[in-house]
Amino acid sequence: MIPRSHALVPLQPQRRAAMQAIGYVESRSETAHRMGRYPYAHAFFRFMGKPAIGVDDIRMLDGTFDPSQRGRPGKERYIAALDMLISTRGASCPSPLSGGVGHSLFPEVERRERQRGEQRALLKANRRQNVEAKAGEQKRIRYETLLGQAEIELAFCTPSTVRPWYDNWSRRDLLLHDLGELVYAWFSRFPSLGHFDRYFLRYEPLWVVMLEVNRHADEQSEFEVYLDRLMLPNRLSDLERKER
Repeated sequence: MIPRSHALVPLQPQRRAAMQAIGYVESRSETAHRMGRYPYAHAFFRFMGKPAIGVDDIRMLDGTFDPSQRGRPGKERYIAALDMLISTRGASCPSPLSGGVGHSLFPEVERRERQRGEQRALLKANRRQNVEAKAGEQKRIRYETLLGQAEIELAFCTPSTVRPWYDNWSRRDLLLHDLGELVYAWFSRFPSLGHFDRYFLRYEPLWVVMLEVNRHADEQSEFEVYLDRLMLPNRLSDLERKER
C-alpha cells in the first residue's frame, strides 16, 4: 500500500488543500487578479471548507496554537507562517508554525532533504576513500623506492663490508622480511657463502643470518676477500669508461 502522504493525488485533505491553494493563487496571479494578504493561507482554508479562519481552524492545523496563554503568538502570526509555508512549497516553515505542519503538508521536502543528506554523506565518504587510497599509494611508492635503494647499496657490498649496510637499513622503515629477501638473493653472488644452508637463510631471523655472515667475514683470508670483490658490479670501471 502507498502511504497516504505519498500518493500522487493527495488523499489527505490538508495536503490536497495545500496543492489546490498553490494552483489557485498562481493561476489568479497570472491573470493579474489583485491578491489580498496571505492569499495562500486563505485559499488553503477555503479549500478545507473554511471561508473564514477561526481559532479552532488554526488549532486543528497546529496543536501548538494556544492563544489563551499570555505572550503566545496570535492567530495572524500563524496565518502568515502558513502562507509562507505553502508559497514556498514546504521549503520554509517559519515560527511559530511547528515543523510537524510542514512535514504533513509537504512530506516530499523532508524526503528530498534526506536524500540530499545521504548523497552528501556518500560523496564525503567517497572523497575520504579517495584521499586514503592516494595516501596509501604514495606510501607504497615511497616504500618501494626505499627498498630499491637498499637493494642497490647491497649490490656493492661483500660479506666483509655488509655489516654497515645491515646496521643502517635494519633501522629504517622496512620490513625485515623484505630485507631478508634481498639478502637471500645477494648470497648467491659469492662462492664463499655457498656453504650456507638455504633452509637456514630462509627461516632463521635476519639478525642471526647477518651474525653468521659477519663471523664468516672475520675468518676470511685476504685472497677470499679479493675474490668476493671481483663479484661486485663493475660500477667504477663503467664510470671511468664514460669519462674517457
